[in-house]
Amino acid sequence: MVSKITKRKDGLFQASYYVNTSEFGKKRQFVYGKTKQEAKEKRDLAISNNLLGNPLVASNLTVTTYLQKWVKEAKRLQPTTRSNYTGVIKKHIIPYIGSKRLSTLDTQTIQQLINQLTKDGRSIRTTQIVRNLLSRALREAEVRNLVKPNLVKNVQLETYRPKERTVWTKEECDVFLKAIKGHKYELFFTLYVTYGLRRGEAIPITWDDIDFDQEIIRINKQYTIAGNEPILTTPKAGSTRALPMLPHIRSLLEKLNTSPNKNSLVVSDNDKLINPRSINYEFSRIIKENNLPVVVLHSLRHFAATMFKQCNFTIKEAQEILGHKNPLTTLQFYQHSSVEEKREALQKYTKTMNF
Repeated sequence: MVSKITKRKDGLFQASYYVNTSEFGKKRQFVYGKTKQEAKEKRDLAISNNLLGNPLVASNLTVTTYLQKWVKEAKRLQPTTRSNYTGVIKKHIIPYIGSKRLSTLDTQTIQQLINQLTKDGRSIRTTQIVRNLLSRALREAEVRNLVKPNLVKNVQLETYRPKERTVWTKEECDVFLKAIKGHKYELFFTLYVTYGLRRGEAIPITWDDIDFDQEIIRINKQYTIAGNEPILTTPKAGSTRALPMLPHIRSLLEKLNTSPNKNSLVVSDNDKLINPRSINYEFSRIIKENNLPVVVLHSLRHFAATMFKQCNFTIKEAQEILGHKNPLTTLQFYQHSSVEEKREALQKYTKTMNF
């Protein structure tokens, strides 16, 4: 028996149907859609799945069981995201609501989880990740009619404000570039400063990615560590790109170009992928020995982005060189202004306004 599709007071369309369960025989269930057609399609899919022997109701399914299965099988998770989500589920969700039945989960419970994490000293960024993870995981559960719709939509978070990042001046970076002359990772660090590459993009570059004739370097791989396992994947969305080979980079490459194997690594430890921890250690040692402001390696990417701005790159040029999918990321998080730049801009404004 299939019910009519009705419109609820909140504007959603509701359709009901009956499914077979191992505990209660037949049980009435509901699906929801923003349009009548969407509700009908969800209902038809649910009925089809149930007739194929896949009951959509699992009344004893716990949050722990569902999330552990979801994070293991979700198709669109990058290896590092899957690994990070696994840790978040284990540390920040299971201890609080893991034993709850998935079918009883509601917005209030999720809000209480977020509030408790904040009370326990978790950062705003952590609660943001928990909320995003649950939103992503429960969307699939909603389609399968395992939970009520829009459970996470109205969950409130404190506003996340990224910490102010320290970015070197050009003079400080000049000291660093002088210090790495002849270092075994000179090419790696120079690629980082020149193009603002990500660490995982610079490590796996092979000679096959270098085109001396067209003077191009292709960025088409991403080296990550998920758990303790090194993994080579494709770069983040929008990050595959071809970069012009600048003269100083060509000079460094020609000094290294002694390997006959086009698949061998450009920057390596005995033709093996560099351990990212080794890179970080060397970076920290060099800046300490040269009395430079302490920054993390990724700050070199921010430095490059900021210099692009000072050199009047268009936002489109900076975005494509850095490999950002969205130009707003380049503007909001990677391009920084110094006090002197702000002073100069305001002086121009003052002159224009004749204050």
